[in-house]
Amino acid sequence: MSKLNKSEYRAGDESEAGETIKLVIGSCPHFIVFQVEDNGIRWEVDDAKTPPHMGTCLELYDKVESLINFYCAGVNRVKYTVSNGRALFVSVTNQNPVNLSAFTLIHDRIVSELQTFGRFQYVGASTIITVLACLVTSFIHEYELAEKLFPFYLGGSMGAIGALLSIYQRCNAIDIASHTSPSQHSFLGTSRIILGILCGGLLVLVVQANLFMGIASQSLAALSVFCAVAGFSERYFPSMLDEIQTKNSLKSGEKELTTELCIEVEKPLAGETVRASATREAKHNDLSA
Repeated sequence: MSKLNKSEYRAGDESEAGETIKLVIGSCPHFIVFQVEDNGIRWEVDDAKTPPHMGTCLELYDKVESLINFYCAGVNRVKYTVSNGRALFVSVTNQNPVNLSAFTLIHDRIVSELQTFGRFQYVGASTIITVLACLVTSFIHEYELAEKLFPFYLGGSMGAIGALLSIYQRCNAIDIASHTSPSQHSFLGTSRIILGILCGGLLVLVVQANLFMGIASQSLAALSVFCAVAGFSERYFPSMLDEIQTKNSLKSGEKELTTELCIEVEKPLAGETVRASATREAKHNDLSA
């Protein structure tokens, strides 16, 4: 039954649309926001007293509500839906100046919670892949399987551990987009660990080829530490390859420079010999004369 004074509505009453009011979120004589039995949010307003900023408030309400419906589930959806209804009531009833900060607060809270959940999935997937890599390495070592390839498995595992430590160190600073899906968070975390595994394995290959860090080839512990460092920073291994390339370029440059110097030295010597022969020939001609 419709009531002229909206503030007279109570839980259990029927709204103008015939829906049972489950919870009155906010009410005043000309405007009310309430929750119905299906946890949806409804509102009623006197047409004669509709505020001019009502359209703006409803537009922001719909944006936040779509965010809630798409990304939130279960208890969180009900909680944020009620909060969004409360933000609608506060924004509509606030006259001078129009205060829309309530929608910003609820929006920021939802985004923050989504980012926290995304980081949890990112770190969780990274941890699972790292544990699996370590278990595989331990299994190979325990049963002496593929012993020749064991250093590569060890390097990959240590690279994964280094990458995981890097993730733990900056877990609060990981940039997680609130609109991405949970599977994408897991994919990004897994990719980071796989990159660490590849860096660790490639580092073992570089060491065994005697291209870099000869000390690591003499000690398995030192090799493990360097592999963990390679996994900790994905920029470490590319910079190491650049250093190897620079050293090789310098060596080849030194060889070319040495060859050029030899050529430069030989030419003046040949010239001096020619000039000396010409001088002797001139002296011989003078004596003959």
